[in-house]
Amino acid sequence: MEQPRVDIQNVRSLRPLRVLVAARDARFNRVAGFLLARRGFDVETLQRPSTILDMVARTGVDVVILDASDSVSETARAVAALDALHPHITAIVVADEPAEADGGTFRILSKWTSLETLVANLEAMHLGLETF
Repeated sequence: MEQPRVDIQNVRSLRPLRVLVAARDARFNRVAGFLLARRGFDVETLQRPSTILDMVARTGVDVVILDASDSVSETARAVAALDALHPHITAIVVADEPAEADGGTFRILSKWTSLETLVANLEAMHLGLETF
């Protein structure tokens, strides 16, 4: 059954979404962190994705953006751990070449997608509306 489209243009959060950008790529962390913060998100960055569970526990983030460019299998394990330990957190996986990286049970998005697309989909996914 297809879910009805919900217009989220007029939905305002009581607080900004807290986003963790986890990537070994320092440039991606800086660019994504800056652009998301500029759009009103509360952003943390993490250059050692192996410590993601500790950071999530400390910061209480709502959304995690994981870079799978280095290792899809390592990212898949991190997503599984997040789903098991923090099911309320939305995980978004990005990669340089998403077509070449098969996520299996999760979709991998282009790492350098337009910010407008990422933000719109991030908000919709967090509200439970699958749009990617």
